[in-house]
Amino acid sequence: TIFWQHTCLSVADPKLLREILVKQFPSFVNRRISYVLSGDPLMDSMLFFLRGQEWKRVRGILTPNFTTGKIKKMINILKNVPDNGRNQNSPKVPNHLRLNSKL
Repeated sequence: TIFWQHTCLSVADPKLLREILVKQFPSFVNRRISYVLSGDPLMDSMLFFLRGQEWKRVRGILTPNFTTGKIKKMINILKNVPDNGRNQNSPKVPNHLRLNSKL
């Protein structure tokens, strides 16, 4: 695949994607970034945009929060997020402006 005049490898095999994105993730510290720093400290410090030692430091902080056990505890909260948003927004939006969220 060509992306902005650079040759890129596209991976479609789920097993290989898991290997790259989960098991070998620490090996991919300095990826090419198409994002230009915006000056927004929150956006500029997102893990995806960090490089080098700063990337390793932030990843070390975040990783313990995404263990299998913690994700299992959060799953019910995450399942209810779309319903909570729909219930809170529905009364405030006129019928002719409502977005059909059942795709």
